[in-house]
Amino acid sequence: MRYNLPNDLKKFTRKKLVGAVAFAVITVCVIVGIYVGLMAATAKISVLRRVIMSAAYVIVAAALVYVLKIWRRLTNGTYAGKVKKVSVNRGVESRSGGVGQGSRFVRRTVKILVFEPGGRTNWHVALSANTAGADVDDLFREGDDVVHLRGTSIVNILGAKHVGCCVCGADNAVSADFCQKCGHTLIKSVEMIKND
Repeated sequence: MRYNLPNDLKKFTRKKLVGAVAFAVITVCVIVGIYVGLMAATAKISVLRRVIMSAAYVIVAAALVYVLKIWRRLTNGTYAGKVKKVSVNRGVESRSGGVGQGSRFVRRTVKILVFEPGGRTNWHVALSANTAGADVDDLFREGDDVVHLRGTSIVNILGAKHVGCCVCGADNAVSADFCQKCGHTLIKSVEMIKND
């Protein structure tokens, strides 16, 4: 769905989209260039050809995993609406170094089912982070109005005692129209940006 964003936020999200597309194109070109270069280099060396070709396949396979991350970045679009359902997935990860050897972190991925103004309902990842003791299970509740801008990791809950900035995440007074930290327009309600 297309949202009627204020001009500064429209420019911000457009810049993020162009950056994500450019990064994806450059990454794919580098992967193809490496692969073609390896194949050309091994064309005349029959002894090492199989070894280098095997290495090239491993590099390309690993690069495709990286490209999937780029795809997530490309599809991380703007959305707003009412939370219909919240799903929290947990996974335990071991980390060496840092605070004590073998520290165990709980990776929580919070997904929210959002009913958007146009009538569509979509699942979105609202949070995915390693948390050591932090409780994020009750961060989002059914019925919350939320908004997220393309290219950010911030999902703001609307109607709170303060207004969060969708660009930098700073808290602002309810009476403020612009963020005190970055100067972008504050979104205070879903109605403010929905297309009629």
